[in-house]
Amino acid sequence: MFCRWRRMTGFSFLLFGALSATAAGAEPVCLNVQKTGAIERYPVSIGDKFNITFRHSIYGSQVEEQFRVTSQGFQLTELRYAEPRLVEFYGHESAANEDGRWVVRKLGTVLASLDLHVSPGAAISVVIGAEKPAVEYNTLSDGRARMTLSTCPRSDHG
Repeated sequence: MFCRWRRMTGFSFLLFGALSATAAGAEPVCLNVQKTGAIERYPVSIGDKFNITFRHSIYGSQVEEQFRVTSQGFQLTELRYAEPRLVEFYGHESAANEDGRWVVRKLGTVLASLDLHVSPGAAISVVIGAEKPAVEYNTLSDGRARMTLSTCPRSDHG
């Protein structure tokens, strides 16, 4: 499925890298977003959710992917599509229509990192909780960002 995303959506998530496990409660966890050499850190907790939103490159309609932070990385929990044809396009067997969105709930594999590749003319945002977007296309000068987890540096938690 990720191979199809890469070809068909104008950007892809390349899933690789290693992440050492962070025990829940041991140290505050930071979601790290690395863009063009700079790293921004966002304190999060195990169990927190964040959304990645983009427009589908073929149909032009909105897609939202929801991930949950685990002690091992990121786990896909929900997909939201603006159109039912995207549910079919990605081969999901069922989806519920909730408030005008087609929702697929599933638990994906825990991924140690997410590498976001955004093609020119595309847009993507990553929103952590009620915070401002952590990633927007116009801040990705080379179209790439890498998301990982780590313990937060002391300065990020007092």
